[in-house]
Amino acid sequence: MDDRALIFSNLLNGVSVEQVAREFKKSLDEVQRDFSYVLRKVKSYCFLRQTQKGYAPINASTIEEAKKYRLTCLSVLPNIKLDKEPHFKDIQHEIVTPDNAIMIAKNLNT
Repeated sequence: MDDRALIFSNLLNGVSVEQVAREFKKSLDEVQRDFSYVLRKVKSYCFLRQTQKGYAPINASTIEEAKKYRLTCLSVLPNIKLDKEPHFKDIQHEIVTPDNAIMIAKNLNT
């Protein structure tokens, strides 16, 4: 498994940022960047699949906020490809219907 995914999982499971940084021999900023990157990937994945697979949009940008969506994030994690950039720059809470999904997606990419 990718180190970024392991860092993300550990942080969601309550391991402190300091301990994760120590174990992975990274700075606190690197750990936070890895977490933010993976969270953007998870949010993008859920956004794209919310009408097909029933994923709820994830409205989080910090570790503490993401813990509210822990089970969803951890279940999605094996399905995402971390070597590609997130499809969207950032996903905020949007009410998406089949009628407005394309418009919201276009707005997010600009």
